[in-house]
Amino acid sequence: LGSLNGQLYAATGGQIWRFDGASWNFNAVLTAGTVRALRAFAGRLYAGDDSGRVWAYDPGLDRWYVAFQSASAVIESLGVYDGRLFAGGNPNIYVFNGTAWDTTHVTNAAVNALVAYDNRLFAATQNTGIVFQFDGAAWTTSLDATENEVHSLSVHAGPENPEQAVSLG
Repeated sequence: LGSLNGQLYAATGGQIWRFDGASWNFNAVLTAGTVRALRAFAGRLYAGDDSGRVWAYDPGLDRWYVAFQSASAVIESLGVYDGRLFAGGNPNIYVFNGTAWDTTHVTNAAVNALVAYDNRLFAATQNTGIVFQFDGAAWTTSLDATENEVHSLSVHAGPENPEQAVSLG
């Protein structure tokens, strides 16, 4: 799921659907495969798919286009941090600064989730159980879990803990 301009978007297989608050409407077919991630960035909605592409939706033109073809087989996750869009692939993390894409880190695993928290970007990996963190300058290991996979990351605050925290699953 992703949201842009007050509308909710869902990926079902290779299709994108848009919810305007009252009903779901078909938006586009992006791929014969599967869209794995959606994320809004700089006035556009981005989608990562299982063929290593990052698609962008321009709402002004009402059109999708391939914004980036990665060397990774799959784009599993998308995240925004420090004014940049990050794409978690397998085995690379890519960064888009608004003009150009570049490889920012090689994880040697699929990046299942990307989340910004406490002035850092966190990346959860499959097959290694490692959570990496990026402080804007360098990637380091934040957690080397005993589990082989970290599937999700979430930032939350609750009544028992008013400070935000990151949870993993």
